[in-house]
Amino acid sequence: MSSPIDMDGDAPRRQAGLLGRTFMQAFLTQAQVVAAETLACRFRLITLASPAFRLADWKPGHKLQIAMRSAFATRTYTPIDWDTATGQTRILGYVHGNGPGSDWVRNTYPGDVCNVLGPRKSLDTSFIGNTSILFGDETSIGLAYALKHGRPDRNLKGFFESGDPESVRNVLDTLGLDDVVVVAAADGMALEDGIGHLHDLVEKNVDFVLTGQARSIQRIRRTLKD
Repeated sequence: MSSPIDMDGDAPRRQAGLLGRTFMQAFLTQAQVVAAETLACRFRLITLASPAFRLADWKPGHKLQIAMRSAFATRTYTPIDWDTATGQTRILGYVHGNGPGSDWVRNTYPGDVCNVLGPRKSLDTSFIGNTSILFGDETSIGLAYALKHGRPDRNLKGFFESGDPESVRNVLDTLGLDDVVVVAAADGMALEDGIGHLHDLVEKNVDFVLTGQARSIQRIRRTLKD
């Protein structure tokens, strides 16, 4: 007699879906989108709210992971601020192409619900003193805002490379971040020129925060070490 054949080809998918739902219920927090504002081309300022956010221990540099329909497919964002009194946080989303994260940033609206993990420690900013320079790209703007507004007395300067410098400058103006230099990502000479001034700054007790593109971080790190 032949062995019975499992005709249910969807069983593995159902099991994976059940596992994902179980994970989300156990470890993820449900949040609601209460505001979504387009600041410039590709940039949207999104406000999330949840009662659990009132209890969060957030610090600038902590990350928030948002599930993209699946508990095992998340995208990471750096909140620009966190209000425990209202249970709200804001993230600056950047649409950098086609994919789950960009689709979510582009198409999310007030009333939508999402599942989040965090906030969790990602970048340690506790060492940063009164004078600091942040290197980064479009994804670093939220961190710059958090660092500046977390300590308004901090002298924070930014140096960002971007594929869309004009949009980045518009976002910086809207957020009140005026002490930032923005150069085109493809302009290697501009980046080199910015890096060339580092040796004058190292002796002035300046803290450097390196974020953004790995290749740029490596070049800046080598220059600082030298």
